[in-house]
Order: sequence, then structure tokens, then C-alpha cells
Amino acid sequence: MEILWVFDRESRYRYVSPYAASLLQLDPAAMIGRSWRELGFPAEFMVPFEENLRCVFRENKTLRGETPFLIRDERRHFEYVLTPLETTDAGMELVIANAWDVTDRERMGESLHRSERLFRSLLKAAPSAILLIDAAGTITLANEQAEVVFGFPHDELIGMRIETLMPERFRSRHVGYRETYQTNPVTRPMGAGRELYARHKNGAEFPVDISLSPLETDAGLLTISIARDITDRIATTNTIRKLNRTLEHKVTQLSVINQELEAFCYSVSHDLRAPLRGLDGFSQALLEDYAETLDETGQDYLRRIRAASQRMAQLIDDLLRLSRITRAEITLDTVDLTGIANEIIAERRAQAPHRQVMTHIAPRLSVEGDRRLLRVALENLLDNAWKFTAGKPQAEIELGIDAADRATPTYYVRDNGAGFDMAYAERLFGPFQRLHSPQEFEGHGIGLATVQRIIQRHGGCIWANAEPQRGAIFCFTLADPDFHGKR
Repeated sequence: MEILWVFDRESRYRYVSPYAASLLQLDPAAMIGRSWRELGFPAEFMVPFEENLRCVFRENKTLRGETPFLIRDERRHFEYVLTPLETTDAGMELVIANAWDVTDRERMGESLHRSERLFRSLLKAAPSAILLIDAAGTITLANEQAEVVFGFPHDELIGMRIETLMPERFRSRHVGYRETYQTNPVTRPMGAGRELYARHKNGAEFPVDISLSPLETDAGLLTISIARDITDRIATTNTIRKLNRTLEHKVTQLSVINQELEAFCYSVSHDLRAPLRGLDGFSQALLEDYAETLDETGQDYLRRIRAASQRMAQLIDDLLRLSRITRAEITLDTVDLTGIANEIIAERRAQAPHRQVMTHIAPRLSVEGDRRLLRVALENLLDNAWKFTAGKPQAEIELGIDAADRATPTYYVRDNGAGFDMAYAERLFGPFQRLHSPQEFEGHGIGLATVQRIIQRHGGCIWANAEPQRGAIFCFTLADPDFHGKR
């Protein structure tokens, strides 16, 4: 549709095309003989236009211009041509204005400019070398990373044959591969199943991954080539393979060690127990059959031999138990720590009904782990609390949880018993390490070592705090379920 006006020297409208008037939502007849000021058009748009109009009247020559204007409350952009109009009336000078709405064209141009800027930003930010190659194998575009990967400056890359970036032994074959790709241009990796190498400007070769994508343009079919230097990746892969071989060797060695440990445990269980059973049995026989011929000192010696052999047998049992826990296969399940703790406390109350022990077992303590091993751990911790509160008239034992760290909650067993000096805490979890004398509290010092092994096998850790005669607290964590999936 034509947008056309005719103006006189006073900037009054002498003609307005119907379409031009409709854009302004005015009657053409109402505009004739009136200026833009009288019609109330925005000065910010019309003043520059009027200056151009006067220039045409003054210099009597055609002038091109552009201006924004509000059309139905929308800002639109127009290009126009002002041309002097010859008339038969000697006293009348007119200028004809032809205009075109170029808003959509400019918006499209702006969109194209934005797309181009985005494209160039992506090219610049891309971590891989990107090359655009025409049908003749000539590089027509290269990003900054291509300069880094291949060592050539941008000016040298543009116009270069793509084969220049390959070791010489591959160049002649690649021409054929490139021509074949032109007949079936699809997005795919280059050289599937083959090792690819590129050539740096300094002559050094390096391994690459290359992917190809076709790009249809007005200039014909182009190929986008994305190349990645995989030197570091190959080195990492080789390192991982070497570590895996080393790990497989270690696993084999560990299997052999475990078999030897099994054999040793069998030997301990059978070969060492037999002499101990002999010592204990013959000592008992002497006490029973020859008590009349032995004085009190002789009988005391025999009782000591029996007690020592029984302690030795118990130590062997404890060692075997610790060894089995270290090697036992973990079977994952949902474990009710609250239920297990209540069962253990009930058993201890039945064994010692005279004890006055106040217990606090937190409800709904549920974890992922091996039910059998975690029961052994809780038995040792609660048994210690039960044992070391024996001298308290009102003993207190608590099993609870500190959920301040929701990702890895901390569980604890607390008592108000004998406690211990923290100066010796580093010895606490060592096998056969005791912080109290056998006369004060019985035991062999294997329980906490067992607990530590179980907690560690569950991906957690255990620690303790205490004060002499004011009790102790043993805290432990257990790994999240993902840990067991990685074992």
C-alpha cells in the first residue's frame, strides 16, 4: 500500500493518500491545508522531517531520510523520499513524500545481527576447534580454539586446505574420504573405529576426535568439522588401565592372603586349642584326683594354670571373632537400631535383675547396613556402658542420634559410668588395649577394636569423649547407602 503526502512551503498537507490517512486514523479531507502542528503530531518526529522538507524546497533536489512514528500507539520506523514537484501554478511550490514502513525489515536485521553475535560468541567460547570447510576442502571459517589446537594464526587457517592439518601419510587418502562425504553428507564422527591424528604447525602429531556436520548455504554445501585434542584423555585412560591392572593384582594378592589367613585361623582354632584343653583338663584332674596329696600351695598353682589356660582360650576366641568380622561379607538391609538396643538391654536386665539402670533409647533409629555386624557393634558398646556403670547406684545409659548434619547423622552411646582419661584415648580402639585394670573391670580389650572394624566396614568412623568418674560417650557415623554400592 502506498504512503504518500504532498506538502507546500508552510509544511501544510496538500494531498494525503487514503492509506496514509488510515494509518493515522484520520480523514484525508480533514488533513488538507493543515500543518502537522495543527494536527498535533509529535514534534520529536516531525521537526527533523520538516527540516529535511525545507532543505528540498531550498535546494530543489531529492532527499532521502528516515524517521520513527507512532502508529496506533506502536513505534514504527519509516524510510522516505522527498521530491520537488513541478506544478503549472507559478505561485505554488510543492514537495511529494513517499514513505515505506521498514519496521519489520529492521527488526529482522536486528535479529540477524543478534544471531550472528551469538554465533560468534559460541564459536569463541567453544572448547573444541571448529572449522568450516567448503566442497573443495578449503577452510572458510575457524574459531580461536582452532588456532590453539593447530598452532596456526587465524589468517593462515583461512584459505588453507584442510589436508594441511593432517600428517602427510593421511593426506592423499583423505581427499577421497572428503569426496565420499560430499555424496552422503550426514552428521557423524569421522573415521569411526580408526585412530585419528592431526598435525600441529610445529610438525608434532597428536590424537584427535573429529565430528562432521553438513551445512547447506547459498554458496553450496559446507562441512562443519569439530576437532578435539584427546592427548590428555588417552593418557588418563592409559593411567586408569594401569591402575586397574595393579588393582586386579592387589585383589589377587589379597585373595591369597585371605586364604592363608583362613588356614591360620583354622590352625589356631584346632592346633592351639588342643594344648590349652589339655592344660585345663589335666589341671582339673589333678585337683579332683590328687587333692589329698597336694598342699594348699600346689592346689593354688593348679587353679592358676586353669585360669590362665581359660583366659588364653578366651583370647583366641576373641582374636578369631575379630578376624571373622574383618573378613565377613556385608549383606545390606534396613537395620532397626532401636529394636536391637531394646533387645540387648532386656537381656542384660534379665542377667542382672538387681541393677538399677535408667535407659534412654531413641525411637525409630533405622540405618542401612549389615544387621548381624551392627548388632555385634551395639552389643559391645552397650555391654561396655552396662559394665562401666556397675559402681553407680543410679546408672544411666543412652542411645541417641545427633542429626545436625542431616547428610551424615551421628549416633552415640552415652553412660555416666567410670569414664577414662582422654590422655590415653588413642589406645582405646587397639586390640587388647585396656584403660582399666582387670581387678576393676573384667574383659580382654577386644570389644572396641571389633566395633571400630565394623563401623569402618560400613564406611563410617567412631570416636569417644570421656572424663574419669563422669562417664563416656562413644559417637559413630555410618555411610550413606551409595557408599555400599561403590564397595
